[in-house]
Amino acid sequence: MQLTSRVLTVLSVLATLTGFTLYAVAASPTGCLPTSGAISGWKVFSETRSGALGEKASYDTYDGPVDVMKQEGIRYFAQRMFKSTTGKRYVTVDAFQLRNAGLAKALYAKKRASYKTAKPLTDQPSIRDRAFIGTVGKTTVGVVQRGIFVAEVTMSNATTDADRAKVRAFLTYISRKLGE
Repeated sequence: MQLTSRVLTVLSVLATLTGFTLYAVAASPTGCLPTSGAISGWKVFSETRSGALGEKASYDTYDGPVDVMKQEGIRYFAQRMFKSTTGKRYVTVDAFQLRNAGLAKALYAKKRASYKTAKPLTDQPSIRDRAFIGTVGKTTVGVVQRGIFVAEVTMSNATTDADRAKVRAFLTYISRKLGE
């Protein structure tokens, strides 16, 4: 028991010195994405795209902004799309692993600032990590940041409180997975 405690202490110190947290070692961008049915009323609509930023899959997914994304510190990505089981609405979830927590905080702040015209724009204190949800036009977006990860949930044709509640459900799921 004492050896395990010492090992965990050493790992914790090393993780702090390198800018990682212990939960970040176990988590991955792909691992935090919901599966079909994990969010009530939503099923996976397309195959998951994932990989290291700069590889072919990242250019197939994001096209032009890949170089900018790399400059922001994004190392790995995963994207999964969902379709509502009751309508023609879609959700896209993008999850990113950055080089360190400082870069993840900066990306989160940049995304939050980019949605400053959202009506409403609300922080989500019920989610244990940094999170916000905003509606711009007919699109509701939510972003969560935990450690070295940032995830963005985008729901099309979504303007109601019920839509924002579904985006919050996606963010909460992602936050829990990143904490495992």
